[in-house]
Amino acid sequence: FIGIAQNVGIGTNTPAYTLDVNGRMRLRHTTDNYTAGLWFNKANNTEAAFTGMINDSTLGFWGNAAVGNWKASIDVKNALLGIGTTDPTAPLTFNNGLGNKIDFYYTSPQSRYGIGLQGSLLQLYSGASTDDIAFGYGSSNNFSEIMRMKGDGRVSIGVSLPTNRLSVSGRIR
Repeated sequence: FIGIAQNVGIGTNTPAYTLDVNGRMRLRHTTDNYTAGLWFNKANNTEAAFTGMINDSTLGFWGNAAVGNWKASIDVKNALLGIGTTDPTAPLTFNNGLGNKIDFYYTSPQSRYGIGLQGSLLQLYSGASTDDIAFGYGSSNNFSEIMRMKGDGRVSIGVSLPTNRLSVSGRIR
């Protein structure tokens, strides 16, 4: 049968989309080793992305790119999320590459606040040498500061505006 259909409904008499499903759908693993999933095409109708099962316990997000196509994964059996890896080993796992891992705030490639990795070095960084990193307790808008690292290298414990390389309020042993 060849024809041009309007909207098709499954479980609904008033479909509002090309395919409108009321309720749950099931996508099944095929007998020729293709896992269940959905393809998404770009505007030029070429493959761009896929979401589906990587294996029996991992849901994946695939992007059509030259390097490493599986971009993210969720181990649905153990509740583990992987970014840039299909084998997460902790509740949140990043790929093993070096560089920026988390940007909390980003205004430009030279001004970002976050966490990164370089050879044998965990980095906690702020946007500029005039910016600080503080440690303490409470929430962001009800913060009790304990320690501060200034962007210029000064450190303070119990002092909000250090004037020396190390400023401490109270006794030191």
